[in-house]
Amino acid sequence: MSVVNCDNLFLQQPQPMSYRIRVANLADVPQLTTVLMASFYPPNRLNRWFYSLMRIGIHEDLKLRLGNRSLQYCCLAVVPPITEPSPCNLIGTAEISLRSVSIWQPFQPRRPYLANLAVHPDHRRQGIGRHLLLTGENIVRDWGFQSLSLHVAVNNRAAYRLYTELGYQPERPTSKRVLLTKPL
Repeated sequence: MSVVNCDNLFLQQPQPMSYRIRVANLADVPQLTTVLMASFYPPNRLNRWFYSLMRIGIHEDLKLRLGNRSLQYCCLAVVPPITEPSPCNLIGTAEISLRSVSIWQPFQPRRPYLANLAVHPDHRRQGIGRHLLLTGENIVRDWGFQSLSLHVAVNNRAAYRLYTELGYQPERPTSKRVLLTKPL
């Protein structure tokens, strides 16, 4: 297995865009938490009592992963153009790691897996998610692997469409999510 690290990674963006994708660091954790919360857990009447606890949990989980300095993990952060006013300095994220794609089969070989791809709702439909995916694919290729896997919620039609347009194919559907894999 090759050494997997993204500390000194030079991120080449697949196409020119005004946003910059870079490797995230510990100082980014509060803003990454904001992006993830806005993307996956927007506040509503049902979660308002647990919202602060969910935010703390995501914050601490990110801090642990980014602070671990694992050679099998990379977190990407999307920075908006300097000219664009934004309440948040980071507007998107994705995490790449080597892992088993099923918690029920822990002894299967670990493979490149993309998780937590999120773009702040105010910045969606601008190609940022596509660029995060393509950048993640470039990282996985640099690591020496020939495929990338991810899960998508069955009811997330926009994300499913994006993934399949980029060549991800269903591998294992379940009632709530689908495992997609793309050969690189």
